[in-house]
Amino acid sequence: MMRRLLEMMRRQMGHQPPAPQYRPNQLRSDVVRAQRLRREALQEEFQQQLPPPRREPAKARPPRLVQPPMVAALRSRAGLRRAMLLKEIVDRPVALRGLHADDREV
Repeated sequence: MMRRLLEMMRRQMGHQPPAPQYRPNQLRSDVVRAQRLRREALQEEFQQQLPPPRREPAKARPPRLVQPPMVAALRSRAGLRRAMLLKEIVDRPVALRGLHADDREV
C-alpha cells in the first residue's frame, strides 16, 4: 500500500517542476519583501506611540577663570621648565629685579 502511495506521488510530482532548493542563508524575494513591510509598519506604529521630544534650554556655563592651555602647560615638568624659561626671557633680568614682585620700575 505504501508503495502505491509513493508511486502516485512520484507521478504527480513528475509533472510539476521541482521546487527550488534554497540554502539556509538564502532568502526568497517574497519573504524579504514581507519582512521589510512588517518592519516599516512596526516602525511607524512605534513612532506614533512615542511622545514628542522635549527640548530643554542649554544651561549656561560659568566662565573659566584660567584658560586650559596655561594650566595644562604647568602640569608636566617640561611644561613648567618651558614656562620658567619664557618668564626669564620676557621679564627683566633677575639682577635688576627687587626682592618683591611689587618693586617693578617701569
